Amino acid sequence: MIYLCEDVSGGHVNPAISLMFFLDTQISFIRMICYIFVQFCGGFAAAGLLWGIGNFEGLPDFAPPTFENFPFIKVIVFMVAGSWMLILVTLAAIDTRRGHADCFLQPFAIGMSVHVALLFMGPYVVTGLNPVVICWYIVCGVWTHHLWAFGLLPFLGTATAVAVYNGILRPYKA
Repeated sequence: MIYLCEDVSGGHVNPAISLMFFLDTQISFIRMICYIFVQFCGGFAAAGLLWGIGNFEGLPDFAPPTFENFPFIKVIVFMVAGSWMLILVTLAAIDTRRGHADCFLQPFAIGMSVHVALLFMGPYVVTGLNPVVICWYIVCGVWTHHLWAFGLLPFLGTATAVAVYNGILRPYKA
């Protein structure tokens, strides 16, 4: 999806990535808000379409995990660490000061970082690293008082990862 949408929106399919571009001063605040609004609209439209055409009566409970299932600290650690992996790899892949030109390997590297993060955190964080995924639970009426964490923690991870990349890891040309 990143590669497919790159010419249209710069590959913005995740609100955390839009926040990253804003904090890295690559897009304006207004553009970030527009991207995030459209991403959530798309999430609600896709969830509504899937819910409308699907047959979910036979499925087991598909509610997001609750903090009674595992400690809240694990949710924080996995969501923030997964967001860090996504954001740091994304910033490193698109940073022209690292000396690489645009190519198909950049979205591949970003996608693989998401894949690796989800392999490790999947059992604990079924919502993934994209806050838009909570649209599915809202459309299905499976709102829990824990859903806020899965929607907000990727933004916390993004903000801290951008600060670390810009403060410590960003390469500087002499």
